[in-house]
Amino acid sequence: MRKLFTFIFAAFLFSFSTPLKSQCTMTASNTAVLAQGDGTCNYVISGILDASNSNSLGKNYTISPTNLFGGTFVSVTYTVDDPDYPMIDYSLTFNAPCGGGIISFDLFYDGNGSHDCTASSGAVILPVELIKFTVNQRNSVNELYWLTASETNNSHFDVEQSFDGVHFQKIGSVQGKGNSNRDNEYHFYDDAYLSVTYYRLKQVDYDGRFEYSETIMSVRDDMKRTLTVFPTYFSDELNVLLEENSHIQIFNMSGKIVLEAELHAGKNVVNTSALSAGMYLIGCTDSRSNERQKVIKI
Repeated sequence: MRKLFTFIFAAFLFSFSTPLKSQCTMTASNTAVLAQGDGTCNYVISGILDASNSNSLGKNYTISPTNLFGGTFVSVTYTVDDPDYPMIDYSLTFNAPCGGGIISFDLFYDGNGSHDCTASSGAVILPVELIKFTVNQRNSVNELYWLTASETNNSHFDVEQSFDGVHFQKIGSVQGKGNSNRDNEYHFYDDAYLSVTYYRLKQVDYDGRFEYSETIMSVRDDMKRTLTVFPTYFSDELNVLLEENSHIQIFNMSGKIVLEAELHAGKNVVNTSALSAGMYLIGCTDSRSNERQKVIKI
């Protein structure tokens, strides 16, 4: 038995709903995208094939493409072999042009005609592949630079600024390229910044859907320190910037060490999920100083 279904892809994330049949459904939950530099991208889609309403035990499901716009894909076969879990956690990897399109696959099932499967219909979120986002000081302004590898239905970018890493406000917008399969560069200049300023991008498509970029930070040259920690208000992770390899310690307000680690020069991400909510001091010891900064877990 063969059943045709399609994936509409652009970048990063899929959201699928409304099964076409009740026998079984295939949903895609996440995708990863890696640009190859030749106008193509490697896509990895993961999800679940739910065959709980079918006589699926011992049956094989083979996924094979019918249209990849010249891309490449190796057919994948899965077998339902657990009577208590009639589902398949699948992962599909294929190469296709960057920037989106409709990719069609056939689902082959070696059971009888009453047990065929149909994929759920879906909608795409985030049609932009952002591959670089930086900030640099240029004389008296901060220059924000970002680079996209592909864009689909991209209306614009809102540039947002924060002075604590938590509360952001819009400070400007930059028009997107709409639909593009090539690299596109963007610049934005901010002259209203403090000693430490945070930035993020809000990518908005023509349908009003949006997605935030990572948060980046700028430290004014005359304010740079051995230790820089952000955001001031954190949850399960703290970003720690160091000028050299250092031993860091986190203290509660009673002076007790609750976490410590050896970190390298540059940016480090420290897992703080074990800490309870409250105020802490984080400090490091290197060859030049012994600094401490106050942070708050929310």
